[in-house]
Amino acid sequence: MIYTKDHVGCYSDGTLGDRHLRAQLANIMRQHQQGHIARDIESWETHDEAITEAIEYLNEISSEDVEWVLDSGDLLLVKAEGSFHGFDI
Repeated sequence: MIYTKDHVGCYSDGTLGDRHLRAQLANIMRQHQQGHIARDIESWETHDEAITEAIEYLNEISSEDVEWVLDSGDLLLVKAEGSFHGFDI
């Protein structure tokens, strides 16, 4: 898995706005050779669905003890519900 408990943190700060979230998430998708998702995220017409697709993709490539969430505009990698590992965010 690419993302583990060692990667828990905030990847986009919601206070910087929607454009910042889309830019950050598109960059992450490009790092994983998911350019088609990145282009959709940057498009005003399809970005909501693409953001959901990107988060689903990130969860697929992450260990089971973490999950990607969008909370009040923040893109976070957090401890998964039911995980008993000793880390918090």
